[in-house]
Amino acid sequence: MIPHRNWFLCYLGLLILVPFQQKAQGWWDSGHRIIAMIAYAQLPQEQSLQIADTLRKHPRFKEDFVIPDQVDEASRDQWIFTQAAIWPDRIRRTNWDRPQWHYVNLPFYLNEGDPSRLVGKMQVNVQKILPENVSFTTETLNVIQAINLCVTYLKDPQRTPSERAVFLCWLFHLAGDIHQPCHSTAIFSAGRFIEGDRGGNRIPLKRGRNLHRLWDSLLGESRVLDSRVRGRAEKLLSNETWLSHARDTQGVLESARWADESHRLARVVAYHPVILEVLKKSEQTPEEKIPPIALPDSYYDQIGQIAAQRAVQAGFRLARLLEQIELVRDQTVSGR
Repeated sequence: MIPHRNWFLCYLGLLILVPFQQKAQGWWDSGHRIIAMIAYAQLPQEQSLQIADTLRKHPRFKEDFVIPDQVDEASRDQWIFTQAAIWPDRIRRTNWDRPQWHYVNLPFYLNEGDPSRLVGKMQVNVQKILPENVSFTTETLNVIQAINLCVTYLKDPQRTPSERAVFLCWLFHLAGDIHQPCHSTAIFSAGRFIEGDRGGNRIPLKRGRNLHRLWDSLLGESRVLDSRVRGRAEKLLSNETWLSHARDTQGVLESARWADESHRLARVVAYHPVILEVLKKSEQTPEEKIPPIALPDSYYDQIGQIAAQRAVQAGFRLARLLEQIELVRDQTVSGR
């Protein structure tokens, strides 16, 4: 049961902001904007207008949703959707920030004997059920639980429009994060990675700096909603293979299943056999740095395709989830 408190108003009073940190979590800004654009395109117009209107009630709308002059009137609601999707990355290191909400470290053990060797040593939240008595102030949730918290709050008719707006931003963003394989997986080993590899952040590459950063960049690196981002979204929505897959799987709305899908992709694709071979050798000298790993060109071609497919899938699923949430809300309101 989610407690009803005036925590949100108190939170606004206590909020102390610091300058935005540009480094993003999950897909970079362009990726999150693309997913939001895909979701926007799948929603009935009436509902997209309703969601955009709710987002305008965001407690920091005037500060963090400054619509550029070049955005015409007809495109403003779409722009607000895309800005909502990147907002959780734009408030890093503020009282709004929830760093642990962006990921879940489902274990991928490097060696066969690591599970038994790591008993009692791993400190990782892999729970898929939302605990009782949690709220926005609960910082220790993983991405599976955080999405469930967002949905719970958005379905609650007692929540204020400003609360709804904040949780819409988080839902938009986390729906993107959880479809990124490196946000649902971490390598663990009894030697070098007792605390995990931080979703590939500790695996250096010759091309892409590190594994996690490489995957984050696959949907583009633009920080604004420009022609490149729009063009990429249109290209993704013109690929019948990706559209067909998204339509076939859009009914899967459980965040735990989204994480499991990403985890499987990480194990089978993201952590290439070359990476695993280097990591296993490095277990013998855990005090030494891992040398940057060279991956074949075919790997980069493959993961670009997977990232595109996951983005379309995430956009379709986000739209279906928003429809479900709004349906519950409308039924509740009409019954008063």
